[in-house]
Amino acid sequence: MLIVDWRSAPNNHQLTIDHRQLLVRYYGWYSNKMRGQRNKQAAAEAKAGAVHAAEVIDVSEHKPRRIPSAKWRELIKKVWLVLRSEGSLR
Repeated sequence: MLIVDWRSAPNNHQLTIDHRQLLVRYYGWYSNKMRGQRNKQAAAEAKAGAVHAAEVIDVSEHKPRRIPSAKWRELIKKVWLVLRSEGSLR
């Protein structure tokens, strides 16, 4: 509708959407249908996961790739001391 038509409209009833039209607010991932399908799938996976025990990974033997440099360690110490003296750390 043009602005000229809007000005000449006698009332706002002519500007509203036809009541038979469907207003779609969300589509795709956000639609109610997709949300319901995701919830149903998550419930099925949770039910199936309850039957199978989770695998536990032992990380006690993990070794980091490298030890941080001395400069980095000193910087962390300085920041830690400043934060501790300000009372930011609890």
